[in-house]
Amino acid sequence: MRCATPRSFYRLLQRDLRFPDFYGRNWDARRDAIAGLVDLPHELTFTGWAAFSAALPTEARTQLRLFDDYLRDVGRYLAVPRRIHYLHDSHRRASP
Repeated sequence: MRCATPRSFYRLLQRDLRFPDFYGRNWDARRDAIAGLVDLPHELTFTGWAAFSAALPTEARTQLRLFDDYLRDVGRYLAVPRRIHYLHDSHRRASP
């Protein structure tokens, strides 16, 4: 799913990460969801990151900060540490 609006991005995360129905579709709700409401996959990959960042730069920056905070505060301490990747295109990986 291509995300052209913040709303479509919220819906994509809710669907693919299985956020609960009561998920508020805002940054605070997203932070709460990944910090304890859902169990994130061991490895999470966002594809088309360059296009997403160009189309929704504020969302992209906030998303990076949110998941960086999660990895620093929670994800690395789990029995199986979480990893998050941002692919700019189909041929190379970007560092989180």
